[in-house]
Amino acid sequence: MDTLTQLYYYTVQLYVLHEKVHFSTAKLLEDAVRSEGSEPATIALLDGNIHVGLSNENLTRVAETMDSVKVSRRDIAYALNKGLVGGTTVAATMFLAHMAGIRVFATGGIGGVHRGAEETFDISADLIELMQTPVTVVCAGVKSILDIPKTLQFLETHSVNCIVYGEKNAFPGFFTKETTEKGQFSTTDLHDVVQHMEMSRKLGLKAGTILACPIPDKLAGDGKRIEEAIVTALKEAK
Repeated sequence: MDTLTQLYYYTVQLYVLHEKVHFSTAKLLEDAVRSEGSEPATIALLDGNIHVGLSNENLTRVAETMDSVKVSRRDIAYALNKGLVGGTTVAATMFLAHMAGIRVFATGGIGGVHRGAEETFDISADLIELMQTPVTVVCAGVKSILDIPKTLQFLETHSVNCIVYGEKNAFPGFFTKETTEKGQFSTTDLHDVVQHMEMSRKLGLKAGTILACPIPDKLAGDGKRIEEAIVTALKEAK
């Protein structure tokens, strides 16, 4: 295992795009993985079975089924028993990937501690899975609508590795390249990441790892405007 690329698998979460865009988006993601010399293994639930890697036919079903469900770890048994078409959350994907011997997957952003969690106790199951499952999650950070500082504090408390992929140790903000928060450390050398994963495995550490990759400059949003929009939307939602 000399490069992270050799371990690079991913799940595609198909919850918010229009159904006609789903399949083409999923194929673009799979092609991106193949272009780096790896084999994609899209994870989904179909007809009472767990699928790790999908044929074009099954990928189309997941992409275009209008009554597909979002499956977290607690929902896996129910979805399988009912034969539902399910796309997996970070928590469920980590669990299933670990069962299949996959040690790395990529997603957009992880769930976390919700704003106002001190009153609602709304904390994503993704964080609980990161505490207990040794899988590396490549992502653009914590979803920006969440409380990023509290999420990172939670991860630190529970010994979850949090690596920033970049020259500057500034944790990315999903839509933005950076926040005022820091990761455990930063690196631009994937061998550092692999060595960290391997040492954690040898030590028998059970927590997962986040490899936070900042969004490219040309796609990055204005952090101030995004935060203002989120705050306004949350106020209106109340």
